[in-house]
Amino acid sequence: MLSKAKSKEQSEAESFEKYLTNKGFGKNTILDYTLFIEKKFKPYLNASANKSLSSFSSIESIESIERKEPIEPIEPIVEPVDHETLMGYIRYRKGQGIGPKTINMELKKISYYLDFKALPNVAEPIRVKGVQRRIPHDLFTEKQLDTIYQKFPESKTTGHMRIL
Repeated sequence: MLSKAKSKEQSEAESFEKYLTNKGFGKNTILDYTLFIEKKFKPYLNASANKSLSSFSSIESIESIERKEPIEPIEPIVEPVDHETLMGYIRYRKGQGIGPKTINMELKKISYYLDFKALPNVAEPIRVKGVQRRIPHDLFTEKQLDTIYQKFPESKTTGHMRIL
């Protein structure tokens, strides 16, 4: 029975890898996404299904559950992944000291997984605030900027805009 569940997990992981390959992802990205889903997200879903989300996130972490004798469900519990489940996951990861950028990357991985499973993609619109965005700089040299400035036509209107 246990080997049947393991082979089903492996075939699902392989199918997810094929799905990501068809999406155009590289080998390392596929490995990263698959390992994340199998080693972090599914154990969280199983643990949160066996306990309430609030007691799970405050009493013990996934790592301590993984070190104990594992609870062997027939197959990983994936459904339903709803908004509250993802919010619990975000609270759990924040509690571990994981930053918003990493959590957002994990949400993107979860989003691809939910698309693969043809489940409602509740992860797509969720993003953790607080990620610093980089502003593009050094796009043009000073000489290029001067050339653009010189060639840009001057506006002939003063005060009010002309309506043609």
